Formats: sequence, C-alpha cells, structure tokens
Amino acid sequence: MKLVLVAPDSLHLLGAGYQWTYLDEAEYVVDQAIKAAAARHPIDESNIVLSGFSQGASIALQLGLQHPERFPSVISWAGPWDVSMLPMGFVDKADNADERMNQRVYLLVGTQDRLAHESAEAYRALKEYGVSCELRTLNGLGHAIPRNPLKTELRALRFVMRE
Repeated sequence: MKLVLVAPDSLHLLGAGYQWTYLDEAEYVVDQAIKAAAARHPIDESNIVLSGFSQGASIALQLGLQHPERFPSVISWAGPWDVSMLPMGFVDKADNADERMNQRVYLLVGTQDRLAHESAEAYRALKEYGVSCELRTLNGLGHAIPRNPLKTELRALRFVMRE
C-alpha cells in the first residue's frame, strides 16, 4: 500500500493542541494541504482518505459526507456525532446516491469513550442512507488513540481502500 500522509492542524491553538472552528475553514485547510502534497508527490485524487481524531474526526466525517465525490473514504477516530451533521439533502436517498454508494467510512471508538454511543448512532445512520460503513470498538479504551495504533489504522485503511 503506497500512500502520502497529509496531517493538517487547525489554525486555532487551544491549550497544548488545536481546535477546529468552522467547517468551511477546515475544508480550506484540508484542500491547501492536499494541494501542497500534490505539488511534491503524485497523488491519486480519486483515492483520498480523510482521517481525524476527536474534533478532527468529526470534521473529516462532515467533509466526506458533503463531498463523497472528492473524499470517498473516511476514517473517524472517536469523533462527536449528531444527525444534524448530515449535509442538506443527504436524507433524500437520491442526492449523491452514486457517490454515496461508493463511499466507505470506518468508525473507531473506545468502549470507555464518552462518545461511544455517538459512534454507534453514526454507524446506524450511515448504513441507513447507503454508506458502506464499519464500526470498530476498542476494548477498555477511553477518548484516546491506542498506544500502538498502526495495526488498527492499517485495518481501517484496508477497509476504506477496498484491499
């Protein structure tokens, strides 16, 4: 599996980390990061995977659902979810139906995470609207990425990239 990893941070500092604010701003940051990577590496624009943790996972999922033709694959690590995050027109199953049928979403969350129920809710909603989706719960994990995330991330990548 050959890939180019692009991991943009939000523009807004919050404590020791960053905070995403507006979806359109996040989309701009993601687009700029992809363009910068494409200037240095060959990128298959039809095979971009958005991934994020916590608030970044929520942003990745929202961008993917809004633009399934640009972001056919999403990996969401413990992201907040609410049905209001579905894009306008998403509930109309005809809207973006072809792109949505080709989209793949992998949700990861710890069993001890306060957002575990939200990931389960996202899974049910996405399946209902025709998105190929998988939910993986990680035993004993709270709101965190596991110490050795590589095996878990590779499993998620294989699912979304159809390998």
